Amino acid sequence: MTWIWNPVWPPWAIGCAVLLLLLVTWLGYRILRLRNIPNRWAGILLMLRLLAVLVFALCLLRPTVRMEHRVRRAPDLLVLVDRSASMAAPAGTNQPARWDSLRRTLTDSPLATRYLSRHNTHLFVFDRTVVRAEIPDLARMKPDGATTRMAAAIQTAWSLYRQQSIPDDLPGMQANRVLLLSDGLDRDPQDPAEVARALGLAVDVLEWPAPGLPSADTPPAITAIQAPVRILQGAEGRVRVTLAIPPASGATVLRLIEGEQEIVRQDLPAGPTLSRGPVELVFTPTLPGTHHYQVRLTSTASPVPFSGEAERPFSVTVPSLKNEVLFLDDAWRWDFKFLRRVMEDDPAFALTAFLSRGTGLYQQFGEPDRQISLGGFPQSRTELGWFDIFILGDTDPRRWPRALAPALRDLVVEEGKSLLVIAGPRLVGWADVPELAGLLPVEMTPETAKPLPGPIAIRLRPESRNSAWFFAPTGQALQRWADLPPVDQIYPVTRKRPAAQILLEASGLSNANGPLIVLAEHTVGRGRVLFLATDTLWKWQMAAVLDAEGNTPYLFFWQQALRALQPIHSRKGNQALHLETDRSSYQVGAEVRLKARLEGDKVADQPVFETGVTLPDGQTLPLNLLADPRQPGVFQAVFEAALSGAYTVRATGYDGGRPLADAQLILNVVEAPPEERAQPPAAMFLANLAQATGGMRIDPQDPATWPPPATAEREILVPRFIEGWALHRLLLLLVVLLGADWLIRLIRGYV
Repeated sequence: MTWIWNPVWPPWAIGCAVLLLLLVTWLGYRILRLRNIPNRWAGILLMLRLLAVLVFALCLLRPTVRMEHRVRRAPDLLVLVDRSASMAAPAGTNQPARWDSLRRTLTDSPLATRYLSRHNTHLFVFDRTVVRAEIPDLARMKPDGATTRMAAAIQTAWSLYRQQSIPDDLPGMQANRVLLLSDGLDRDPQDPAEVARALGLAVDVLEWPAPGLPSADTPPAITAIQAPVRILQGAEGRVRVTLAIPPASGATVLRLIEGEQEIVRQDLPAGPTLSRGPVELVFTPTLPGTHHYQVRLTSTASPVPFSGEAERPFSVTVPSLKNEVLFLDDAWRWDFKFLRRVMEDDPAFALTAFLSRGTGLYQQFGEPDRQISLGGFPQSRTELGWFDIFILGDTDPRRWPRALAPALRDLVVEEGKSLLVIAGPRLVGWADVPELAGLLPVEMTPETAKPLPGPIAIRLRPESRNSAWFFAPTGQALQRWADLPPVDQIYPVTRKRPAAQILLEASGLSNANGPLIVLAEHTVGRGRVLFLATDTLWKWQMAAVLDAEGNTPYLFFWQQALRALQPIHSRKGNQALHLETDRSSYQVGAEVRLKARLEGDKVADQPVFETGVTLPDGQTLPLNLLADPRQPGVFQAVFEAALSGAYTVRATGYDGGRPLADAQLILNVVEAPPEERAQPPAAMFLANLAQATGGMRIDPQDPATWPPPATAEREILVPRFIEGWALHRLLLLLVVLLGADWLIRLIRGYV
């Protein structure tokens, strides 16, 4: 027993007050004796007054008595039981209701007699709210809750438990596990795994013995697919498909369709589990371009997909082995003649060109071995998407089809295509097309369309000598680029944009921002843009001094420039990017937790991801994939599924600016069905919840699936505190003593 003091006054003040009261008490006793009051009653009054002084002193000291006693206590365990309306559905084919199955699990199963009996269980029943309960109370309850809020239930149950749990100084006895008895049909927008991890709780879930419902109620469905965004021509592509197939459906077939042609067929035998996957389909596209595929889940007898969510589309871009170049110009200029010859002699590039012959009329030029042949001037993004590099000469984009300029911008910014602009008088029209003007590495004015006549001497900027555009072996760089022929004219721009690089400049002409720019480049999104402010660069071919092999600076520059503009199709090493979500299906209002993992040889230490999700209404939102501190090599992002429909997530991983791998994930979000509608248990969701929190998937009949043994029951010292000031006990005792003194004096006539 330990006394704890909480004095109201300083100790010296309390001592002085007690001494003064004792003195007054002794004087009162002497007065009673002088009045000839019998010794017996005078002594009784003296004792009452001394006790009153003592109690008054205790009132000022406010004591608390701490006492400890030994008890035997088992470790705590939280048990959460779902009583939403979905628990009234059968636990499986020819099975009782899920609610009744859970009640038997808590009373008559080996789990109850050999595992739960070793714990001090705290039972909570939840749907939208959480209430405490005892196991006998479950017989009086009905599964009729309006909805299931699993994350909120874990948080609330933990708070209620902590309000009356044993103190923190008894390690090993507090609950660190939650036994969750639910069908997993969660409607909570929060992730229960995140809540449980934040509280330090492992969640054990029930392994339903025979999940699923008859096929008439739940047809087979595709819950998610993961497909590549781009595949090199002739390389293997892999599509990972997650399925939900009730056992009553029998054998099924997963088909990969392009158009109406079946590309891959995967037979799936009947299985005992509802969720299956991912199933991997391997295919090899042989032709370049954009391929549109369908993944269909059908019966073995018919290629028609099941009703519901049994068909998912996706698209794959297959770049050709050659770099396809598209040249557009409204004028016939010398630059096209010389540039065409360079690309015809280079086997890595295939040229398609359209040159205007009047209003709305274009003449098409193309190499014999090109793989792309357009029927006329391109009209849409689909036709532009076949090409890797775009060269725009003296063209007026205001005369193009309306959708062409935005499509060109998107291909450069989003898909990493490259753009080369050769200046001309029609640059004045670019100011009315902000989609293209915003791509340029320079800022223009109306005066840009008016060329400055030459000859104009040009020179390399010092920082551009070692760039990819003007690189040369040691000892040859100064000689090759030292005496460049002058050009006949340049189209003056105001200045470069931030982060752009000037490669060539005029050596004798300048404005307020410095020497006039002749050549500049920068990166826009994933693509590169090069701007050439002169259309007489062909002088490098005609007037330059040949080197020892007979090559001109013109040939060297364009060969290196085209390779610098070449989009990067290859990947660094054998890399694969895998995207996955925490659930196989989602309902409107839920949080989607996206995880990305790079796999393969030489995985980057600190990759950077460019990620976005396209919503059902067509809007695209950027996502920020951040490293998960708990799982090395895993990156995650969160977004809300606010609309029903298909969501397409695209991600590309980079290492030092070089793309490593890309992938896309297509998932479906549906409106939340009524709670009472028959639905199979969300076995995959429960399994992911247990895995994410370090929990177990429990079979009540199989001890091998139970959590490891908890701390055994043991004797512990439990403190008990008795506060003297609580409920005004001491004050009431003081009033009783003083009242007894007054009552005795009143009755005996000593007043």
